[in-house]
Amino acid sequence: GTEFMQCAVESVPLPDGCLDAVVCMYAFHEMPEDARCAAAAEMFRLLKPGGLVVLTDSVQLGDRPQWDPTLGAFGAFNEPHYKNFIACDFGALFKDAGFRCGTKVMASASKTLSFVKPQAGFNSSFEGDAAAAGVSGAAALYAADLN
Repeated sequence: GTEFMQCAVESVPLPDGCLDAVVCMYAFHEMPEDARCAAAAEMFRLLKPGGLVVLTDSVQLGDRPQWDPTLGAFGAFNEPHYKNFIACDFGALFKDAGFRCGTKVMASASKTLSFVKPQAGFNSSFEGDAAAAGVSGAAALYAADLN
């Protein structure tokens, strides 16, 4: 069955390798940089090999270049971690945690990224991450730039 849980994403009270997927919605822009790193590592710990992370949050610098000059202004609205968030390299963050990059899809001011925990014994390299994660077609085009 499906179980929903509300807790700090960087410290989830579940055993290692117990989840098939983790969905995180609009949380990372609320977190300081160290908590984002801890959250990615925790997601990796929680997932079974082949498990999927789906992360949706605000667009970042470079996603919509015409917005870059004013994108950081949202941080003035009681969003203390936003300016750091918009410059965060999520591809590198999740790769450093052990994930393979999956897809990037943008809609208006939001984007959704996916990351896959590799199967046991699979050698990681940035090039080919999307194909190795089972991503094909247009989705693979985004795998090299998940910012």
